[in-house]
Amino acid sequence: TKGRRFFTSAAFDWEPVDGLLLQVDAEYIDKSITEATELVLPAAVNGVITVPPLQKASKNLGSTWLLSEGYEYNLLARARYNVSADWSVSIGVGESYLKHDRRYSSFSGYDIVTGNGTLGVAMTHGNDYRARIVRGDVAGVIETGPIKHNILIGVSHYERDSNIPAATRYTFSQNLYDPIEIPEQPTPARTITSIS
Repeated sequence: TKGRRFFTSAAFDWEPVDGLLLQVDAEYIDKSITEATELVLPAAVNGVITVPPLQKASKNLGSTWLLSEGYEYNLLARARYNVSADWSVSIGVGESYLKHDRRYSSFSGYDIVTGNGTLGVAMTHGNDYRARIVRGDVAGVIETGPIKHNILIGVSHYERDSNIPAATRYTFSQNLYDPIEIPEQPTPARTITSIS
């Protein structure tokens, strides 16, 4: 297996005039990691599932090219203005975006004794997810005699779009105890069959 990960973030606060606070938060994540093969347990016999023996971590039923690769960024900006000692107005906007390719595998239909089974490989290209939020509020305090009321009135709008391409699938003969190298397959075309 192999992989790399990268993460960076920054936060900025600025008060250009008394009572006005501007804030920006940002982060960026990038990774390319070998996905571990999913081991499908055999069917139960008389209510008992025979669990295969644990294999060494150095044995990879998939291959080093079966990677999950992608990046994500998150941005959030907010402004708050203190109208008085008791009242403030704020507005915030944000966006999160994730895009990645997946190449993953599962091992099934194997014989516990010989280890012979089938490795199913699924590959998707160009999965992406975007979320946006806009919100605003007014917050303050009202006192009526000995009772203090904390007031918050606000509105927010959230939307999310996701595009999940159809997976391209392959099957290979594989052995649990003595795995062979699986030949690398080309990156599939990005085919979107539905949008949600």
